[in-house]
Amino acid sequence: MKVFVEFLPPDTSISCFRHDGLKIEAFRSGIKTPYVIVSYEKDSTTYPCITIDDARNLADCLINEYLNKVKSVEEFFDGM
Repeated sequence: MKVFVEFLPPDTSISCFRHDGLKIEAFRSGIKTPYVIVSYEKDSTTYPCITIDDARNLADCLINEYLNKVKSVEEFFDGM
């Protein structure tokens, strides 16, 4: 009996931002929809997206909001 193992491509980061423990990262995935992960310390939130462009745009929007509208990482992450 032969067993075939299919190797799926790993998720690939297409956008990454890090500052003071905050990490916003967009991923392209081989087996599921693209997504964005926002993490701080040990907490994280995942946002599934429809297209790679949507994931990249969401990550860019979150980065801009963080840089331009909030005063601290805690305030930003608590507002998610």
